[in-house]
Amino acid sequence: MQVQVEAGAGAMTWIGWLRVFAILAVFFYHSLHFFDPGEWSVKNPTLYPWVGEFMALFGLYVMPLIFLISGEAVYYASRKGSAARFAWDKVLRLLVPLLIGIFTFSPTQVYVERVSHGQFQGSFFQFLPHYFEGVYTVPAGSGNFALHGMHLWYLLALFVLTFLFMPLFWLMRGADGTRALRQLGDVLALPGVLLLLVLPTIVLQNLTNSGPMGGFYLSMWRPVHYIWFFLSGYLIASLERLQQRIVQARWVCLALTVLLMALSLAGIFGLVDHPDVAIWPGLYACLGFSMKHLTRNNRTLAYANPAVMPFYILHQNVLLWVGFFVVQWAVPDAARYAISAVSSFAACMLLYEYAIRRADVLRILFGMKTRRRATAATQPAV
Repeated sequence: MQVQVEAGAGAMTWIGWLRVFAILAVFFYHSLHFFDPGEWSVKNPTLYPWVGEFMALFGLYVMPLIFLISGEAVYYASRKGSAARFAWDKVLRLLVPLLIGIFTFSPTQVYVERVSHGQFQGSFFQFLPHYFEGVYTVPAGSGNFALHGMHLWYLLALFVLTFLFMPLFWLMRGADGTRALRQLGDVLALPGVLLLLVLPTIVLQNLTNSGPMGGFYLSMWRPVHYIWFFLSGYLIASLERLQQRIVQARWVCLALTVLLMALSLAGIFGLVDHPDVAIWPGLYACLGFSMKHLTRNNRTLAYANPAVMPFYILHQNVLLWVGFFVVQWAVPDAARYAISAVSSFAACMLLYEYAIRRADVLRILFGMKTRRRATAATQPAV
């Protein structure tokens, strides 16, 4: 049976829903960081190893999925307009918020981290000149200047990847590139050949286990892995037959993902120790069910999708400042989590609704289109 997958505007609908759910997953992941044994800017007095184990399992999928979504979105964006317009849009949507974050949100985040770790005493304005002393690495480090924007490292990575592969994207727009993509899609859509997208991850995982990149991780994965997730997203978005195959395989991939997680929890298979093997069934399942079911555009998506970038930029700073005070309260840890998570989410949404969303200057600084451009983009063609 042929499975129909919506293209164009329909594809952007399920991609939009995935973006919203993915950023909520990132918020949930970071909200747990107060309670796991790993390093973070602010920690609860009592830490729970089981929370760390859950976060390792959960975090295995979050950032690969986000880079996959980003690659898919870049495919559709690169099919519209000129290269100059595309490049300028990425400067506004990625580089501007990153630079703003480096010099505004990052100093406050580093400050609360240094105070929480007993590395600084004094007000934020007393700390501010020290922000430019050394380059920040990890919470235990001595440098303060967050060249990567702290949690905004994703914007830096996406900006670099987009411009690095922009010549390839424009080559694929031509007749020869379109024909090559179509032929590749015919091959990858054959039964079982879907597994070929898994092989580069396995190869990269083994090649980077040691050497200069052996200890360099970005959110559990090495930077070179995100390159392949990003390119895979572009590839999947460009190949309709491959999308149909992913939809057909969604239940098998979901069953395999659940099985791998069960084996990992039982201690039979180390899921986090073998991410190259474990990651793709989960990604395929997520994509397949999204393509099949997240096809309805409505007011919720129309409101939430533009909010993704401002929410992402705000969420970690708000979480840290709220959590810094809440973890000191004499209440049960479950209440600390609920209070910090719920109040931080509400604060981010209130800041978005009553400040960022309503002011064009703030919209630009937070990677959004101006109100006029956003309204024009939603108008039907005539």
